[in-house]
Amino acid sequence: MNIQPRKLALPAILLALFLCVGPSALHAEPGDENIRTEIKAGEARYIYEKPTRQKFSRLFWALGMLDLKEDKNIDNFLQINECDIFKDYYYNEFEWRKVRESGRQFLAENSNKFPLRFEVAQMMLLGEYDLQTESFDVLRDYKIADTARIEVFPQDYADVVCQDDGSGRLQQIDGYPIGIVAEFNRPINLVRIPVPEELARTFIEDKLRTFKKLRSDKQNQENLYSYRDAYLFMHVKFFAYKDQFTNNDNYRMAEIMAVLEGFEIYADKDKKLLLYSQDYRKKVSRSKKRPTGNKLEIGGEEIVIEEPDPSVVQPVKAPEFNPAAPAGAITPAPGETAPFNPATPE
Repeated sequence: MNIQPRKLALPAILLALFLCVGPSALHAEPGDENIRTEIKAGEARYIYEKPTRQKFSRLFWALGMLDLKEDKNIDNFLQINECDIFKDYYYNEFEWRKVRESGRQFLAENSNKFPLRFEVAQMMLLGEYDLQTESFDVLRDYKIADTARIEVFPQDYADVVCQDDGSGRLQQIDGYPIGIVAEFNRPINLVRIPVPEELARTFIEDKLRTFKKLRSDKQNQENLYSYRDAYLFMHVKFFAYKDQFTNNDNYRMAEIMAVLEGFEIYADKDKKLLLYSQDYRKKVSRSKKRPTGNKLEIGGEEIVIEEPDPSVVQPVKAPEFNPAAPAGAITPAPGETAPFNPATPE
């Protein structure tokens, strides 16, 4: 779409069009179907977005982190989400004032529709399969043991956002932290993965095909386990903003309360072979014995049980771009003692 910078009314018209029809209609790209995961639980459908800087910028507004009266907050949101309009009009005060006010109205009317649920991905390596317990051991550097806080980064966190100052430094935008520290109400434990024997056999034989292509001197137990990669997809709902801080790498981070609503572990990052899953939104029948405390023994190890979400959440058609992007990376938050590996699917 050609924009004529000298027509002062046009920026507001363009943004008004964007607000009416929604950016997905204007900016739909091939592969948009890969930017979210849909989970069905009874009649409810839960949409989990893949973390991107754009999606996080909207989450921050949904949680009330930013002041609508501050012009800089509006400008920086449009820089992240509407780069072409930002480049064309930001440096003309008269035109930009109209764009800014349209953006302010957009956020006032739509921030409560922005997604709170995200899918966070983490690669894992599995060790020996125990035939008695029918479970895989998670290798030490990939165990999640009594972890209540994790850092979540969108995989595009290092990409240039709209404007490049040529410095090559990580671009941090005022008011919009690079990443999130998700603080769960209960610790997460994932140190063994229960997998039925036949499914485990399929997994092992599939990974062995790659392992056997190694030179004979490289075919040993240590290298065997390094080829047993699996992929954890965590279904996280953020619900309350707490604070901001700068971490040891000088990244600005937002502390946000979150609930782990479930997770899935696949043998592949394309989600073709499901090994194990948990859905903590399911209500537990009162006639069944409930676990003691906050944890449940699964496969010889404790796994946290979250309270189900009492609301039935239907997908909302929020006005947003939905750019295709890989899942986010997760790392242990500062102060965590549990070993954790930040490797993510490519």
